[in-house]
Amino acid sequence: MSNTIGARLSGRENNFDFIRFVAALAVIFSHSFYLTNTTEREPLTVFTSGRFDTASLSVATFFIISGFLITMSFQRAKSVYAYFEARFLRIYPALIVVILCTVFIIGPLLTTYKLKSYFVSSETIKYFILNTLMVKVQYTLPGVFEHDGAANTVNASLWTLPIELACYCFVAIVGLLLAKRVVASIVLGGITLLIFYYVFLNGFIALLFYFFFGAMLYVLRDKIVLNGWLAALAFILLMADLYFNNKPDSNFIIKSVNIIVKGVALSYVIMYLAFVKTTYIKNFAKKGDYSYGLYIWAFPLQRIINISIQGLGPYSLFCISAIVTLIFAVLSWHVIEKRALQLKNKLLYRTAIPYSEVRT
Repeated sequence: MSNTIGARLSGRENNFDFIRFVAALAVIFSHSFYLTNTTEREPLTVFTSGRFDTASLSVATFFIISGFLITMSFQRAKSVYAYFEARFLRIYPALIVVILCTVFIIGPLLTTYKLKSYFVSSETIKYFILNTLMVKVQYTLPGVFEHDGAANTVNASLWTLPIELACYCFVAIVGLLLAKRVVASIVLGGITLLIFYYVFLNGFIALLFYFFFGAMLYVLRDKIVLNGWLAALAFILLMADLYFNNKPDSNFIIKSVNIIVKGVALSYVIMYLAFVKTTYIKNFAKKGDYSYGLYIWAFPLQRIINISIQGLGPYSLFCISAIVTLIFAVLSWHVIEKRALQLKNKLLYRTAIPYSEVRT
């Protein structure tokens, strides 16, 4: 059928880049309310009676899209080694630059410690090593953002990256099992559990579900029909779930049902919007994909802006932060990310699908 996800995907035009860009801006918007330490609450938090916020919805969106595109990337990769090489080049170069700038520029400029004490602190060493390896996130640096009126987290956005990497591994594990490479899948599975064990012990299971929903949409792409009325119904179901559910005292079964309802509804809405025919949005990232740079740079830049300009409200902080962070994201893409991604052309299996569709 011409209206299936698979048929739309073969058309090679989609709006994923624009959706991710908007989601990255939405995270900045949500964090602006937290960082200004205001009594004013963001609209989605008010709508859900404090049970859900825009950042959480945006992260769910990221994981659904990631599940879809990463599964596609694995299927088209020349080998499992090429697949991981592509994932490494997408995530690590820009991330390492952010960490280096945070530890060696932002930290020394803002810390209340003497520079020697700052650099020899175990907190600084852990921030650099753990966040570079991305097996566990270290959020604080000694003496940095201690008196900002909020928790002294330096970069809160990093918390999703180990989970994302775990999801990449699980895609490879499933792919190896389907290819009957049992030993390799068991070894990779064991390594994954050892490295990312804390993902399962800290209530992050919802993100794994969202990634799974996205992956299943790709697997079933030729069977799932995209329909405007169904998308509207899914949106209404999503809003109803956000409004009535997510109670903190809910039992495991109710929480699981909430995740499933939210994941299925949001996944369908995203896929419908991703493949709606547009004139300009489909080429949104023609000159650069800035969503990842927006995501990893935003939080420390927001904190710096917030302490540099006193009395900012959440909306003012959002506007200034979005502009400043976008500048950094543009530089990150053209100087680091784009050049790193060009290295994977020799490893990825060459198909008729444009490079722009598999760069995620």
